[in-house]
Amino acid sequence: MSQKIPKEQKLKSDNQIQFLFNKGKSIFFYPIKMQYYLQSETTERKGLQFGVSVSKKYFKKAVDRNELKRKMREGFRLNKTKLEKTLLSDEKNLVIMFLYVGKTKLEQSEITEAIIVLIKNFLKNSIIQLRIKKLICNLISLFISCFHNNKNWQVV
Repeated sequence: MSQKIPKEQKLKSDNQIQFLFNKGKSIFFYPIKMQYYLQSETTERKGLQFGVSVSKKYFKKAVDRNELKRKMREGFRLNKTKLEKTLLSDEKNLVIMFLYVGKTKLEQSEITEAIIVLIKNFLKNSIIQLRIKKLICNLISLFISCFHNNKNWQVV
C-alpha cells in the first residue's frame, strides 16, 4: 500500500491559503507554527488539506528550504492518521499550513516531534471544543422540541 500523500490533500489554492491566514487560528511549538482552519459546516469535500512553507529570510538557498519542507511533509505524513480518523468521524474539513519559523536547520526527529506535539494540541483543544458545541446545540434543540410538544409547561 502506498503511503504517498494524495493530491487531494495538498494545499495549492491561493484562495484557500488566503482564507486560512485571514480566518484561521494558529498553534506554535518551536520550530513550527501550525496555521489551521477547521470547517464545521458541510461542503462537497471532507477531510484534510495541508501545505508547508519555509521563509527565504533565514534560508537563502532553495536547497535548504526544500530540505526542511521535505522533513515537515514526512513528519506530517507519518503522524496524520489519528487526525484523519477524528475528522472523518466528526465530518469536518481541516486546512493546515505548517510554517518553519526556526532560524537553524534541525534534524528530522526534532521536526517530527514538533509536528506530533502540534497535532496533539490541536486534537485536544479544537476538536473537543467542537464536540462540546455540538452537544450543547443538540441539548438546546431537544429542549425546544420538548417545550413545543408540551405547551402546558410553565417557565418558573
